[in-house]
Parts: sequence; C-alpha cells; structure tokens
Amino acid sequence: MKIGKIEIDLEELLSSPPPQPEFNQSHARKNCDCRECKDIIMHDAYHLLFDNDHIQTEQQLKTAVSKISFNE
Repeated sequence: MKIGKIEIDLEELLSSPPPQPEFNQSHARKNCDCRECKDIIMHDAYHLLFDNDHIQTEQQLKTAVSKISFNE
C-alpha cells in the first residue's frame, strides 16, 4: 500500500509496533519519503488499524492515514 510517497508493507505493519517518530514536524509531508515522514505515517497507520474497528479494508486505512498524517 502506498500513502504519499511512502510504501507500507502491511505484513511488516501488523508484525510489530513501528518506532516512535521524533515529531520534529507535526505532520508528514505528502511529497516526501524521508525517514521522519515514514515514521509518522507508519505510527499513524498502526494505531488507526488497531484502535478503530470500522477500518476493514486497505483503502479505508489509506484514506484515514492520509487524513491524519497529512492534515487533510
């Protein structure tokens, strides 16, 4: 699954919690693939996936992560 420029491997996401982002910036940048943006997106995706029963599909997860990670 790709969110912005970040490729997310769902198996990797499901296997363990991602590292805590440094949060030097409050949101990921949509056109950036730096480590911090990836950490923010992975962190948001992990918590959205496990904390929300209404997210059932990859597309729902992608939409939710985009809204929160990119402040859309």
